[in-house]
Amino acid sequence: MKKIIQTLCLSLFILFVGAQNNAYVSETNSSNKIKEIDILVNDKYEVGDSRRYGVFPDSINNRINPRTGKSLLTSILDFAEAHNITLNFPKGYYGLNLILDSRKNISCYFNQAEFNLVHITNDKGAKSSNINFKGTLILYDRFDTYNSHNIKADSIIIRTDTVKHLSKLRSRGCHIYKGTESLHIKYLRVEDLGSGTKYYQNNHAALALDGLRENPKNITIDEVYIESSDRHGAYITGSNNVFKKITINSYGQGTTQFMTGYARLN
Repeated sequence: MKKIIQTLCLSLFILFVGAQNNAYVSETNSSNKIKEIDILVNDKYEVGDSRRYGVFPDSINNRINPRTGKSLLTSILDFAEAHNITLNFPKGYYGLNLILDSRKNISCYFNQAEFNLVHITNDKGAKSSNINFKGTLILYDRFDTYNSHNIKADSIIIRTDTVKHLSKLRSRGCHIYKGTESLHIKYLRVEDLGSGTKYYQNNHAALALDGLRENPKNITIDEVYIESSDRHGAYITGSNNVFKKITINSYGQGTTQFMTGYARLN
């Protein structure tokens, strides 16, 4: 009997120590997460509102957060990813690139918010996943993805504005590239695709899906409207891709000079 009691006591002690260790690990992991106090600038705005963290429409936003040592936008993306917060970007021009490299569980609401471009990739190792863009997002360069999955967007409008474009050039359309899977856009509008310099060398169409043997899969766009393209209107490869409605108003309006994969005929 004494032996049984000793065994029970030892078992309880091991369970207690294990629980304490697990609690410590959980607390340690939690403390590594970026906290809102690290990025808070103005608490008169609601949690998730970009202005609460110093990112304002029609303002200079390419600044560094002194507490995180990262850009203001990167800092709030870190916060949103760590705490499953939906970021809200009010109407206006932000003058920033929205880069999602190896991000997951990012949710943003755009009230006709204007950015230069969106880039969703695996550039930091892991595939980006579970990206949700609500509302209407306006871009002046392009929307592109690769090696990413589970992406949703309500409305994306890509237009040319050589004043708002960060490089003062025309737009490069929408490019859904290799390794992209399970992407759904409800409405996509490309108003222009440029040409004429090496800047556009990899832009073959206003809407392009391709992938060098890793072609996009399970891509759904409910409605596509291509207003004008210097090159093709749409160039589509892959499998299980659905386009419920596609309208191409004009294409072939520019030049194929500098375009990759094009051999000029003499």
